[in-house]
Amino acid sequence: MNETVATVLGVIGAVMTVLSVTVAIFTFYFGRKKESTEEGAFKGVIQQDIKYIKEGVDELKHDNKSIKEDIRSLDHRVTLVEASAKSAHHRLDDQERRKEARHG
Repeated sequence: MNETVATVLGVIGAVMTVLSVTVAIFTFYFGRKKESTEEGAFKGVIQQDIKYIKEGVDELKHDNKSIKEDIRSLDHRVTLVEASAKSAHHRLDDQERRKEARHG
């Protein structure tokens, strides 16, 4: 009878060992799967953030181009105003000289 109990205990021990290894394998597999899912979600968030930043940079580039065009336009307009002011100044100087020549 002692041999039978020893045999049964040996079989139970072997079964428990196999079950422990099986549970360990499943735990490892599902843990990796969960980790992989979390990593995928994290990568998705990072990619979305990068896309958002890229769109912001593209918008800034467009705004910068528009500002440069506005500056060029203003530069041209200032040049025209300066030329007009110079011409007006010369006309005023000519009138002043004529006035002094008449009253002079």
